Amino acid sequence: MNLELLESNIFIDELNAGVESAFKTLFDIHFRQLCFFSNKIVNDQDAAKDIVQEAFVSYWKSGTKVENVAGVRAYLYRSVQDRSLNHISRHKKRDEIANSLPHETMTESNYLREQIEAEVINEIFEAIKELPEQCRRIFELSYIFRYEIKQIAEDLNISVNTVKTQRLRAKKYLKERLKNVFPILVFLFFN
Repeated sequence: MNLELLESNIFIDELNAGVESAFKTLFDIHFRQLCFFSNKIVNDQDAAKDIVQEAFVSYWKSGTKVENVAGVRAYLYRSVQDRSLNHISRHKKRDEIANSLPHETMTESNYLREQIEAEVINEIFEAIKELPEQCRRIFELSYIFRYEIKQIAEDLNISVNTVKTQRLRAKKYLKERLKNVFPILVFLFFN
């Protein structure tokens, strides 16, 4: 299945409606990468497969509704991470596992983390592109280029209050649009 179809509204609607073929497609596409992710935490391929299967079953049974595939990925990665850490706490101390991992594994783990981070950052920038033009320009100038509110108002020849209002609208829209990506953001930037 190509990515365009995977990201299509039809696929999301089918997934939200509980269509088994959509769920199977999601499983087929993400199972291996989630197993890889879990295995880097638990260092046990069989346990990682079980953990990922449990996460998919939990997602299926939960009936969680999503707006896009990134939201599903965020849900699954967080679920797999939590289940993997629970597995460790039941079987071994986290420090013992961290010390036993070879250097190459840590490099692979960092690679996976960077891949996930790139996907999340892409999702954020795609959401920013969806903002109305003036709102997007104000948001970018303010939060990406770090311009002061007064400087933005002068550069765009608008009032300070307009800048503040547009910033608030952009933040409100992005907060809602990216709510399903939040667990991954927490994982990436606070762990």
